Amino acid sequence: LLFLIYSIHCSFGFYIDLYLVFRAPLFHLPSDPSAPCLLVGPGTGIAPYRSFWQQRLYEIENQGLKPCEMSLIFGCRHSQMDHLYREEMMEAKNKGVFKEIYTAYSRDPNRKKEYVQDIIRNQLPTELFQILSSSKGHLYVCGDVTMAQDVSKTVQELIATLGAMSLNDAARYLTKLKVRESYNGPMTIWQR
Repeated sequence: LLFLIYSIHCSFGFYIDLYLVFRAPLFHLPSDPSAPCLLVGPGTGIAPYRSFWQQRLYEIENQGLKPCEMSLIFGCRHSQMDHLYREEMMEAKNKGVFKEIYTAYSRDPNRKKEYVQDIIRNQLPTELFQILSSSKGHLYVCGDVTMAQDVSKTVQELIATLGAMSLNDAARYLTKLKVRESYNGPMTIWQR
């Protein structure tokens, strides 16, 4: 569920609070807890994933779930100002929720500009390809539409290269993997 609260100032001098609730029934962890997951969420796109890692942490600590193949790619502008949930992410990793956490910083001084799609392209091409082609894995992308389009383009290029297919064939392959429409809001989910 996604909750939005708006406070509207009326001409009569008072405020009306408006509560909106949106359901995202397809945005959840896979039913098979052993399925590998790659979560991509720059900026505030990381927020929906908190429920994922909190659920997995609960399952590990209280239900004996073995740590699974879940990795997180987070991006933000500045490491010291924008790195949301840093401590919580690291605690989850230390407790076995995440196999790995990758972070891209796009505006840190003295660092090369890096985006989440750069991490996918440069550090995770084989893992991504395996998740989407040969295993029962899931790729989740949540955040800004422009970023999601850039990630989609990168994923398509990697699948074309590693799968020895044309970009058009890779696009068709990705279409088959999608659980719902490509950009239903700022969230995109690909599932094999």
